[in-house]
Amino acid sequence: MTTVDTLDYLILLELLNNPTITVTELATKLNSSRPTVSKYLKNLKEKGIIRNTIANIYPERLNLTVIDVLSFVSSYENLLLLEKACDEHPYTYYRSRIYGGKFGLFIIFYIPMGTTANIDEFFKKLQKGNIINDYRIYESSGVSYSSRSDISRFNIEKSKWDFSWEKWINSIEQEDDKIIFEKIEPINLKIIKRTHFEILRMLTENASIKQNEISKRLNLSKTETHRQYNFVLEKFVKEIIQTFNRDNFFLTETFLIIAHDISLEKQGKLINKMKNDPPPFYGSLSILKGGKFRFWANMSIDQAGTFIFSLFKIFNNIEVFTLNTRKKRSASYYFYPENFDFNIKKWKDSKSYMIKEPLERLNLII
Repeated sequence: MTTVDTLDYLILLELLNNPTITVTELATKLNSSRPTVSKYLKNLKEKGIIRNTIANIYPERLNLTVIDVLSFVSSYENLLLLEKACDEHPYTYYRSRIYGGKFGLFIIFYIPMGTTANIDEFFKKLQKGNIINDYRIYESSGVSYSSRSDISRFNIEKSKWDFSWEKWINSIEQEDDKIIFEKIEPINLKIIKRTHFEILRMLTENASIKQNEISKRLNLSKTETHRQYNFVLEKFVKEIIQTFNRDNFFLTETFLIIAHDISLEKQGKLINKMKNDPPPFYGSLSILKGGKFRFWANMSIDQAGTFIFSLFKIFNNIEVFTLNTRKKRSASYYFYPENFDFNIKKWKDSKSYMIKEPLERLNLII
């Protein structure tokens, strides 16, 4: 684990709060010189402490639905095949290996609205082909909230987080149970240009890309690049985040919780707790259809025990899985413009595109 000194810490803190901040702005905020900040930034990147800056998209704005899948396997060979199946499917957004009572993958898809049945059939085919033993599909209700790592709550002198999961979970009951829904207006897909989605693809891969580079790649004028870049940021990008090596802050554990039979009252309290007092760790709470919720969070190993036991105290029916979010054990997928048919201005949602073709690329004919 690489040591993080005070200026390293302050630079990373600013980047996490504002990933697009410039070196000049950083130097001014930290009351330091530009060459000094540049030197520290270069060092942080070389050490692998600072990683990519990426954009997360607004699926609802793009008329896409969020689907979670838990898929279980009986062998390591089948796990590798399942990972390849995720790689081949055009609508996979994220996957991570899971451990717990069962072994397999946690997968998130962003799919065209009304096509959950296609995902169901895709996994039925994988089951029929003896790649997976079982699977479960959870559809988001559209209500979710995410938290980001807040290293201002990390004491670098004591190497310890100033946070108690037990206090946080026990205080959920004090929250209001009314959910204030954020109305998300879908964009009119008729106005989408291929260059819009090409820019979005670039931002999901590297949100720090310069507009000059985008202009060159897409052969657009600087004025047109600026116009389209701002349009994409405003309409399609939910947030820009700075990724970093969480091991330097002992954030080595990630847990996935699926809770069942949750009342509307308790769902409201959970969402409001996340909004009003988010934990200082990277995580996400999503209310699922059918009285369920999905909660995953990254944390330090000394936080793990109290997190799980505190949840069991207030929720009677929960399942706990460990996520392996390490490189090569998990994967995030860049936005894929080819999922959209630019001729008819519509997402590709046929059974052939979402089931048959990915299976053929997997060399699995069922």
